[in-house]
Formats: sequence, structure tokens, C-alpha cells
Amino acid sequence: MLIGGTTFSRVSLTGKRGYELLFPHILNLDTKVDHLSLELANGNQYKGDLTVFGRYRDQRRFEIGAGFVDITLERQQRNLIETPETVRDRILKVVDVLEDPSLVYAAPDCGLRQLSMERSLRLYEVLAKGAELARRG
Repeated sequence: MLIGGTTFSRVSLTGKRGYELLFPHILNLDTKVDHLSLELANGNQYKGDLTVFGRYRDQRRFEIGAGFVDITLERQQRNLIETPETVRDRILKVVDVLEDPSLVYAAPDCGLRQLSMERSLRLYEVLAKGAELARRG
């Protein structure tokens, strides 16, 4: 994490990192809970972040709503929007990690309410097109 030009990293007192902190506790959630919306659009971190869900999949399967379009201020200021092909590639990375396409739900990164309606709609269009490309393989 970068704050004021200084890089900080997460420190865990349990020795676990990222979503590993949820396990094994998350396995005991009410069985009606079968979908988690993580909305993380860190394509370069999917494997590290989501591998733990695959590791426990024999005990409990969760549908994962991962983020595939990034809404960060930097991207807004530079007017950058992912291509459908980038979204497709990110979706396929998550499918590869979870090893089951039926567990992957395409979602934007969190915080679309911060964006203009025009930009939000454009991101949803790219997300939908990217998901369609991923379904085709």
C-alpha cells in the first residue's frame, strides 16, 4: 500500500495474509451463504489472493464475485478503461485459480458510485463484453 510516497505492507499477527485470514472460519458460515463479492481488480494478484479458496474447495465452495475493471482515481484521471480482452484475460485467470468457471462472477471493482454515470455505464459495457469473450474461451 502506498501512502504519501511511503510503501507499507500488511502485517498479520496470525501469520496469514490476504483472504487466508478468513479460513477456516468462513467454512462455518451458514450454508445459505454461497457467494462472496470480493470486487478486487488486482489482476496481478488473483493467484495469491484466491488460491486459498481453491485449497478449501473440497470442504466448501463459494462463488466469487471478483473485480475485473479498476475504478481507481489514477485510472479516472488518465481516462483509462480496460478493454474487453483485458477483462476476458482477468476472468480466465480467476477461472484458472478456482478451477471451476461456474464459481466465477464478473463484477466491477468496488466504488462505482464515485464515478460519473457515463463512466460507470462504459465500465459495465466493457465488463459484459469481456465476460462474453471469456465464455467463448
